[in-house]
Amino acid sequence: MFYYILAIKFVELLSELAFEVDSVREVISRNLKSIEKRGYIKIKGGRIIVLKDLNEMLKS
Repeated sequence: MFYYILAIKFVELLSELAFEVDSVREVISRNLKSIEKRGYIKIKGGRIIVLKDLNEMLKS
């Protein structure tokens, strides 16, 4: 049950991000996964953990 609540909140976060950038939740999710694969973030337990300076990603 606890994980379900976190998952719902994570989905809500994705929806809010999508709204802010005029996109859809699925696109935001794919982009976050791409950023995770590059080692900048970790998505775990419905949370986004920043591992590296995201400004460095924007420079490349």
